Amino acid sequence: MSAKSKRTITRNQRTPSDDGNMPTEDEVVAYVDESMRTCEGIITYYLCAVIDRGIGEVDLDGLRMLKPNGAKKLHARDMGVELTSSALDAISKLVMDVIVVSGRPVNMRKQERARRRCLELLLPLLASAGVSRVVMESRSESQDKRDREMAVILTRKGWIGSLRLYHARGEDEPRLWIPDQILGTQGLADTDGVVPTELEVPWRRIGKILERRQIEL
Repeated sequence: MSAKSKRTITRNQRTPSDDGNMPTEDEVVAYVDESMRTCEGIITYYLCAVIDRGIGEVDLDGLRMLKPNGAKKLHARDMGVELTSSALDAISKLVMDVIVVSGRPVNMRKQERARRRCLELLLPLLASAGVSRVVMESRSESQDKRDREMAVILTRKGWIGSLRLYHARGEDEPRLWIPDQILGTQGLADTDGVVPTELEVPWRRIGKILERRQIEL
């Protein structure tokens, strides 16, 4: 992981997860979002985890200022290149580590299987990086329950130690906007082979702290 990981910055106003508990100051928390991309007819499923090594409220305020009027959150799919460039520039300066796991090809009738396979790889990686709490963007209650059941299975196997998995709404937790933005650009890079010129500098900075894992589904 990056040298930035060694820095310690006080975290403020942490968002409660779906059990109502607030992360403690000494917990290492990762925030995870998903995405899918189609390249040459082949669908790829992505999970991105941002390990918070000291993301403060000032950093989050900067992201909130970029949120378009009327939008509930920053969402890569709804942003143009100029706004994405500003968001990536801010994100590239955060104290964090990043892991992107992807799997292909995805059978759309078995999308949840792709998610489980990627989680099966991602969660042990996070546990080995010292993460004790994972916050994923909430989908439906039944889907969230399946995620938690997957974490229980991995715990019983002894793969993730005491790591716990929770969910939060994207509009309530701006740290979840960070993996969304990273996946938006990663998808462009994978689909087109390059990223737009306006994104090259911040994307190179992010690339220095990004660990990539890919699996066949």
